[in-house]
Formats: sequence, structure tokens, C-alpha cells
Amino acid sequence: MIPIYWGKIDNYWGRSMSGNIGGSPLRAYRADDLAVISHHFHNAYELIFIEEGEAEFIIDGKLRRYRGGDIIFISHLEQHQMRPLSPTYARYIAIVEPDYFDRFISDQALRSIFKNRPANFENGISLSKNDSNLVCGLMRECAAEYTERALCSELAVMSRLLTIVIMLYRGYTACFPAVPSDRYTASAALIQSYLDHNYLEEFTLDDLAAHFHLNKFHLLEVFREVTGYTIKRYIMLKRISHAKNQLYYTGNDISQVALESGFNSTSNFIRAFRRYEHITPLQFRKLGTY
Repeated sequence: MIPIYWGKIDNYWGRSMSGNIGGSPLRAYRADDLAVISHHFHNAYELIFIEEGEAEFIIDGKLRRYRGGDIIFISHLEQHQMRPLSPTYARYIAIVEPDYFDRFISDQALRSIFKNRPANFENGISLSKNDSNLVCGLMRECAAEYTERALCSELAVMSRLLTIVIMLYRGYTACFPAVPSDRYTASAALIQSYLDHNYLEEFTLDDLAAHFHLNKFHLLEVFREVTGYTIKRYIMLKRISHAKNQLYYTGNDISQVALESGFNSTSNFIRAFRRYEHITPLQFRKLGTY
């Protein structure tokens, strides 16, 4: 088993990540340090383009190595850590709030690079030399726009990120988990969207099946095949993600966090949090790990 390490890191957002307290819905920058990023979490999509060097990533327990010319997509539900393996390691990083990104892309196939994680999914894509140069140029422009903060800079950054995602979808379609022609994709997209907006509510599998007019066993099969998650696990990850935001950004006590994150008791919340995160909610808050 791959060990899990927890530690403090610089918070990407300060204490004002949008969707929680307010603030910018995205960030883009270049980094060339050799710091080891400990096991951490942030409630946002992360895109990393490696310009130079090599690094080891552990993403939800899977160990991978990526090098210059690779681009990596990490969802808001995936824990991850990184360790440089070369004397130099330069990369461009874009971090985007999921709701903000999804507002610009309605196509499930394009969204799937961040949202769906079937068993055969690879977070990284090795780009051709020409595509690598194109992506590097666009990421450089994203970082410049974010730094300069000119009028409409967030839109300017998003337009370039969308260009990257579309370009990759056209050239590396097989790397995207959801295929439009797949008969399950549309149904799974509707179910996933429903869960994204209602994961804090109490409902049964029968309720969900009735809502979508599907046999519940078929619904389970469709969702897992396309997204890579069981419905139960997806709801739990969303609730724990919500709880992490509450633990990090507010001073709410544990029982209040549990209630506002969709758990019917504090003990169930602590048990679930420890199962998925390997530490207690209080330990997470004390570590300031994000």
C-alpha cells in the first residue's frame, strides 16, 4: 500500500476561495521550485503542464511519473502529492473552481477530463512536440493574464484553458473518459449533475431511480461505468469535500460541520471522514492542510 503523508502547504487561495467565502474562481501561474507537495486537497480542478524536468505524483493512491511535455488533470475529489525527480522542475499550473469551469463547458465529454475517473483513466497525457509548444504558449499567456489582472483577465484565462481542453480533445480523444457516442454518457451526465446539486439532501436509490425513470440496478451500472464512481462513494466524496471547506474556512464546530455536510450524526461524520481521509476532522483542521 502506498503510504499517505499529511503536512502543511501554502494555501492556493488564501482563505477566500470562491464558493466558500468569496474571491477569484481561478488562478494561473508558473513554478520552478523543487518543493515536495505533501498529500493535500483543494476543492478545485487543477491542470498542470510540465515544461521541464520530471516528477512523481501520487493521485488517489496511484503512483505515476510525468515529465516535460506532459499535461496532468486532477479533479476536485482527488487527493494528491508530488515529488520532483530531476535537478530542475518547471511547470505551469491552473486551478479553477468546478462551478466556474462547468459554466463555460456544457459538453460532458469535455468535462469528463476533470469529472470522471473510470478504472482505466490516466490523469496525464504525453503531448507531441508541436502540441507541447502550443500548450506551453497558452499556459504562459494564462499566467501573464492572471499576474497582470487587466480588465476581463479571468475570462481571458478561461478562454485559453478552454482552447487547451478542446485542442486536446480533438487530438487525444481516447484520453477523455466520456465518449459522446456512448449510449450511457448522456444518462450518467444527467445523474452526475443532479448529484452535484443535491448531494447534501437525503434520498434513497429508489428515489433517484424514480426521478430518472430508470431501473435502479441499471442506474448503478450506468453511473459507475461512465464516471468510475459508485453513487454512494460519489455522494460521500462530495459531502466530505464540502466538510473540508467548512473545517478550513469556518470556525463551525464539528457537529455543525457534520449537519451542514449532509451527515445525520457527528459520529457517522467522524467515522466516514476517517475512513476516506485517514485522519479525523479535528486533526484535519489543526493541520491546516489544504
